[in-house]
Amino acid sequence: MGIIRPYNPAIESQSNHGRRSGNREGQARLPFTPQTEMNVKDKFINWAFGGVIQQKADEIARQAAASTGIDRDDHQWRGITQSRRDLQPIEQDKLLEIANYLTARNPLANKIRKTRRDFVIGEGVTFKAEDKEFIQPLIDEFWCDPINNFDEFQIQIVDYLGTNGELYMPAFVNYFNANVRVGWIDPFEVEDVFPDTQNRRVMRRVTIKPNGDVGQSQAAMNRKREYSIINVDLTPGSKSFNYRVGEIFVFRINCAPDATRGRSDFEPIADLVDAWDQATFNDLERVALLLNFIWDVKLTGKSEADIQKWVDGQNAPQPGSIRAHNENVEWKAVAPDLKLTETRTLANGIRKDVLGAADLSEFFFGITEGSNRASSENLELPILKALTARQRTVRAIFREMVDFRIDQACLKNRKLKAAIESGRISRKFVVEMPELSTKDVSRVGAVFSQMTASLDMAVARGWVRSETAARIFASFAAQMGIEYDVDEELKQAAKEQAKDSEKDYTPAKLEDAKKMKDVA
Repeated sequence: MGIIRPYNPAIESQSNHGRRSGNREGQARLPFTPQTEMNVKDKFINWAFGGVIQQKADEIARQAAASTGIDRDDHQWRGITQSRRDLQPIEQDKLLEIANYLTARNPLANKIRKTRRDFVIGEGVTFKAEDKEFIQPLIDEFWCDPINNFDEFQIQIVDYLGTNGELYMPAFVNYFNANVRVGWIDPFEVEDVFPDTQNRRVMRRVTIKPNGDVGQSQAAMNRKREYSIINVDLTPGSKSFNYRVGEIFVFRINCAPDATRGRSDFEPIADLVDAWDQATFNDLERVALLLNFIWDVKLTGKSEADIQKWVDGQNAPQPGSIRAHNENVEWKAVAPDLKLTETRTLANGIRKDVLGAADLSEFFFGITEGSNRASSENLELPILKALTARQRTVRAIFREMVDFRIDQACLKNRKLKAAIESGRISRKFVVEMPELSTKDVSRVGAVFSQMTASLDMAVARGWVRSETAARIFASFAAQMGIEYDVDEELKQAAKEQAKDSEKDYTPAKLEDAKKMKDVA
């Protein structure tokens, strides 16, 4: 893999000197020192032992290069295929391991993961195509395939999208009917992702890490190690021009547009989640210590020897036993004061910071203390906005997968391709995501009634046109999840009003009907 390094005048100067002295670039070399005049002793040493000294120096230089790198600026080098915003491969793998460990073992991280997943995809995704004869059956076949099993797989997709920050799903296309089945590759197995040479936002290829296990099977050795990423084919003259082709779906989040790898949702909060975990278990250890106590006995007027003799003849009192003593003996149970309240305050503060950074409130963690309706309503908007943004990402993922299924059907069926390109069949479809919040019907109904009355008054007084009032009403309905084309709705409403007016009996219509009857 090629590498790029930033320009550093000092290092470049040293490298240039090395090249002038005959060293090959990339080879370990001694720092350049200018030639100086040597005395007779130096000349003799150089003549007698120069080769040995140089050989030893080269050996030391090679050892240093093997342990610290060839150049002093090795830490500034990066792969050609990497973005400046990408983590180093070892750091990427470490992030994946940390995120999966926390979401599996830490109750706070696990709750954040499940809460986001359940709100985004809880009731599941549905698809509605405009064409019910050809496109809808294609989508249903793809979605309900027993191997794909998207009823369960869609939950895992959303789950691990947030945990890993990226998805790698190979697509297996049936040669005969172009049906698509989707697989899975753990991001930890990915070696490198290669972007387009012109547009770094577009990813082109994925390579998988080689399996270096000793004694592995031939099938494992021959497994596929490189996949072409599914993209729209923009090659002029190609049979698949303007259609999606490729071997693997790749999706990434929480990263720069030109980054080749995604980032986990838990990257910025991993340290805080771990700190909360440590603080909680430290409190449990303190609670165990609080249950321990000692008996402090004060013996008035006794010497050290008398006290030791008294202690040797005593046992700790049993529960329910009787103890008698005079005024010279005082028993007291002493327990450690470990300031548990202060440590719990610290743990609760860390938990609030974690949930706030995850765009959630403590209510989602089952904590109702200090919560009320006013504070909940104030927190509702930012939380719903964050979840809506994730829903938009998930919707785009499922749309891309279904579009690929339709494209493969078109490439296999020329008649279907011609019908779609001519406009006789519409390939449009809608991805319906679950509602994020339940509407208060009573409050919504009251607001709708007041708004409708206000718009009627505004139209009657000439403040706004009927079309403007209709658009205001439509914008409010859209907030309730009801969306429609205002212009088309006005046309249909006008037609219905015209039909209804024909059924009404007015004096003019009665007079016309009487005249027609007399003529007859």
